[in-house]
Amino acid sequence: MPLPLIHYLYASGLPKYLRKSSSGDPSESSWALITGASDGIGFALAHELACRGFNILLHGRNVTKLTSVSSKLSTGHPTRLFRTIIADAGSFTSADISQIENTSLYIINVLFPLTLTRALLPHFQSLNRPTLILTCGSQVQVGQPYIAAYSGCKAALHAWNRALGAELRRNPKTAQIEVLEVVDEVFAATGEGLFMPSAERMAREILRRVGLGHANFTPYFWHMVMGSVMGLLPERMVDGLVAGLLEPSVEKVGE
Repeated sequence: MPLPLIHYLYASGLPKYLRKSSSGDPSESSWALITGASDGIGFALAHELACRGFNILLHGRNVTKLTSVSSKLSTGHPTRLFRTIIADAGSFTSADISQIENTSLYIINVLFPLTLTRALLPHFQSLNRPTLILTCGSQVQVGQPYIAAYSGCKAALHAWNRALGAELRRNPKTAQIEVLEVVDEVFAATGEGLFMPSAERMAREILRRVGLGHANFTPYFWHMVMGSVMGLLPERMVDGLVAGLLEPSVEKVGE
């Protein structure tokens, strides 16, 4: 859901998650694990977090791309540490996909973050300090025609985020672990503009909004405006508008 308007004026709550080394060993400073860090918002988040003092653990599927990204970030941020994890869970396009590809899609978008979080939670709990689990979901409130399987995955992840966050807040031992979800209003890949910010701009907006007490938020102001307007329209009209936006990109992939 959108943040209250005044929250777009607040300072970021990100610093509370940053711990700087007292011994001078950079590896003791806070680390951020970023999945899908080879390009797009993942790469932009890695850059922005490094600018803010975090060491970065980069995850991706392509060894060559991830090595190049790590080298580029290391050159730009010589005082930060960068490590890589290669894990190929598969990929998909919005053209007709097989049952096997559907299963792979679910693994990438649902089972992978669930399994990863389950493995890391005991470590987060042992730290006994503010820790952030941040996920990005595209239009979880509105089903996306032509990519229904992907849309369903994001809805499942949205419900999981909310449930896990509520559980952690109820337990004093895990209350400092925050589960946050970023929601954007992007329906199709178009050129940059008012309603389509660059990956770099989106990464900065995300980090400006974390730590403000919201488990689910829309970081980019004009996406919030778009979502608010759509919330006033009849459901069938919204579905028709979204289908019209997505259909050209699906036809292009299918050619």
